[in-house]
Amino acid sequence: IRFSNRVFKGNFYYTLGWLFELAHRTSANYGVNLTGGPNRTSIYISSLYFTMSSLTSVGFGNVSPNTVNEKIFSIVSMLVGALMHAAVFGNVTTIIQRMYTRRSAYQTKNQDLKDFTRAHHLPKQLRQRMLEFYQAMWSINRGIDKQTIMQVFPEEMRGDIAMHINREMLSLPIFKAASIGCQKSIAQLIGTRFATPGEFLVHRGDAIRNLYFVCSGSLEILDEDGSVVALLGMLIA
Repeated sequence: IRFSNRVFKGNFYYTLGWLFELAHRTSANYGVNLTGGPNRTSIYISSLYFTMSSLTSVGFGNVSPNTVNEKIFSIVSMLVGALMHAAVFGNVTTIIQRMYTRRSAYQTKNQDLKDFTRAHHLPKQLRQRMLEFYQAMWSINRGIDKQTIMQVFPEEMRGDIAMHINREMLSLPIFKAASIGCQKSIAQLIGTRFATPGEFLVHRGDAIRNLYFVCSGSLEILDEDGSVVALLGMLIA
């Protein structure tokens, strides 16, 4: 569409051109004579060149308007070109900013984490564990805090959202006998925890405050000697 507009404007500018002014100045009529003069290709290219230079900039200057009508047409072309450029490049800038917003947030938080570990002189192994955990968490939730988003909505809607998000968990046999109200309350208490390979969730003697369901991956149960005595897999297929 934009190219067609340029072609139309170029042809219009040629029609608006010097023949009218020449006839006016010499007080002579003119007729159409297709012999001699520039050919159609030259006319088309010259007109399109002027239109392109007007739409994409303020004109190069080697093709300049002379008559009042030509000047008005040139002004309108420049204004249209400026508006089109503002719209196109404004949208492109917005799209690029959206693409790199989360990446910039990730890099900022990652650098903050590194500064924190250096400021507190944490051992190298612990620093590496923290970085791996942060990278794994970001790859899963992309830096979106579910609780922060959920707090915006009323309680009834939060219950419906939580039930939909945790519908696979609530489909387990242990929750099937619960009422809808009970399931909504449970769904809002369900949280997601990530653990990188080799991390411990619970040690012997720890106070158990949560009930864990394995939704992805597997857990190993170790004895005092560090030998694997059991392997817990996913409850949700």
